[in-house]
Amino acid sequence: MKKEINPIVAIVVVVVVVAAVIFFYFRATAPEGVRTAKPPAPNPPGGIPVPTQ
Repeated sequence: MKKEINPIVAIVVVVVVVAAVIFFYFRATAPEGVRTAKPPAPNPPGGIPVPTQ
């Protein structure tokens, strides 16, 4: 029995998986005591200055 994959369901699954990977990546790389993803510093030391809005 062959079943067609609903494109909407496939997109939702991909989005959820990507969001979970990003969430766990930021959680694993966050400093101790910080469990939320933070945006990078406006000007990283030794790097190219990042324009800020």
